[in-house]
Amino acid sequence: VYPATESDIRDSVAEAVREGLKMKVATSVGYSTTKISCPDGDEGLIISLRNYVPQPVFVNSTDMTATADAAMQLRDFVRELAGHGFTLPHTPLWDGVSVGGVIATGSHGSGFFMRGSSVSEYVVGARIVVPAPPEDGYARVLNVGYSSDPHDKALLEAVKMSLGVLGVLSKITFSVMPMFKRSLTVRLSHDDDLESSILRFSSLFWVPSAGQVLYKEEDAVPIESEGEGANMFPLLLPMKVSEIKAMRAHRMF
Repeated sequence: VYPATESDIRDSVAEAVREGLKMKVATSVGYSTTKISCPDGDEGLIISLRNYVPQPVFVNSTDMTATADAAMQLRDFVRELAGHGFTLPHTPLWDGVSVGGVIATGSHGSGFFMRGSSVSEYVVGARIVVPAPPEDGYARVLNVGYSSDPHDKALLEAVKMSLGVLGVLSKITFSVMPMFKRSLTVRLSHDDDLESSILRFSSLFWVPSAGQVLYKEEDAVPIESEGEGANMFPLLLPMKVSEIKAMRAHRMF
């Protein structure tokens, strides 16, 4: 099914619940080289957000928050935030995933500044379409995280790390920060002090046979800092379907 509005999503979820179908949300951009994203083979329901038209991002500069439709692509969300002078503290390397997909997959960036690198740590509110009993029409929309009620706060913690099993995210509100640049430092070192050094770096590549570690440290620096950069890691660039199939055939994934 191809819902274009939140109401359409609710109708799709309700019908699937009524029929007892397994569901999976997908977007116009593929994000998996495996077939694990298919629910119950040909018997499940794919809720594709390909035709969903996201509303403009709502930025609250006083509260330092921004609300976006879950169907919006992360790269578009980041661009719109930049137009207001704001950004997310952390994002994953692959920006082709949807805003909802970032949360549903537990995506994260690198570095230890702010609350950590998991994007879900910066979710402060959400609207989510969830299954419901027949008397509620088999589906309903929940607003979570927008009150001080302890139950609401606990529900938000569940939603922002639900990995897509609680329902279909409709809108997500993030805490944001002023634009900044990311400083990256890479150094090659002997692994003698690996245990004492590991928590100081955002990521590392350890080669035990060589006794060496490649450490990567990331931090936020002022936007005025010199330097520009782009991540050209091959697996983060667009790939043809034929290439993905070839990788599957060789069991690379």
